[in-house]
Amino acid sequence: LKLAGIPASNAALLNAARPYLLIRAAGLPFVFLATVLQGSSLGRGNAWRPLKIFGAAGIVNLVGDVWLTLYKGWGATGAATATVAAQIGAALYYAISSSRLDKGVEASSKPLRDVALVWRGLPSKRIVKTFMNVAMVLFSRSIGLMLAYSMMTRTAALGGETALAAHQVTLQVWWLLSFLPEPMSVAAQTLITRDMKDRKHRVPKLIKTLYGMCAVLGVSAAALTGVVLRAPAVAGALVADPSVRRTMATLVPFAVLSQSYCPMATLSDGVCIGLGSFSHLPIIMAGSFLSTAAGLAFVSSRNVGVVGVWACMNVFLASRLAGHVLTSKRLRKYVKKAFRGGETLKMEVAPIAA
Repeated sequence: LKLAGIPASNAALLNAARPYLLIRAAGLPFVFLATVLQGSSLGRGNAWRPLKIFGAAGIVNLVGDVWLTLYKGWGATGAATATVAAQIGAALYYAISSSRLDKGVEASSKPLRDVALVWRGLPSKRIVKTFMNVAMVLFSRSIGLMLAYSMMTRTAALGGETALAAHQVTLQVWWLLSFLPEPMSVAAQTLITRDMKDRKHRVPKLIKTLYGMCAVLGVSAAALTGVVLRAPAVAGALVADPSVRRTMATLVPFAVLSQSYCPMATLSDGVCIGLGSFSHLPIIMAGSFLSTAAGLAFVSSRNVGVVGVWACMNVFLASRLAGHVLTSKRLRKYVKKAFRGGETLKMEVAPIAA
């Protein structure tokens, strides 16, 4: 907790954070299990099943939060308990229902059909190596994201309880909307990988469509972020303290700006993975993290405050996006094809027609 910026002298924050952290840690194994099962569903092209399961878990989490925090008065402990209960329920239901699927070869060959849970023994070295090549890249991406966000929260905590509260509320709103482009990133990984095998002429058009959708989504998410954080009625529902709301208002320009191109950075990750050009991702995350860390160190040394923290959020996202453009030759090639126009597409299709 000290690494998160909570001093030992602040007993109120420590007493609230410690049980919350311990309870949430108990749900990690179930989160891992549910994530793996979700990946198997998406790999088979079945997005509807995980949507129903995690949608139901989200409703359970929301109802549990309201009941335990507002009616039972459990505070942060109640919020953690509701979240873990929803995670455990989703993982167990997913595992049990998957184990009951038809395990026959004919059934497993049907399109959009989930894979049944069957023990086939330990994986071979070849399978492990193939898996680790992609998994380590994605793992480094997740670790880089969480380290950067954690460092921002730690720096905000150094400014006191008001600054930390404003940062946390702003981050939660920003975080919620930043997950909107994730499905497009997953779609890019799946669809581009599929088309790169024998339908490469379709890839530029697909990339152009996805980037166009992300541009619209970025503008919409940025506008919604500004409305939620600035509208008195909405901000008042999120936090009651007027001083926290005033501090939140100073963060809005940086939160809106970063939200506008967050979808582009997220989609670029997925496009690079789909194109098979993802070896540079760990380098990008390391560079982005170090740039953000340097910025946060400057913010802390000059007492810029939580506004500087959100300026560093833009540094983090902008460096990620710039890193893709500078280090992925294949990404530049296909983006150029995508936005050059119909001439390139005709050149791609001509050999196939011949």
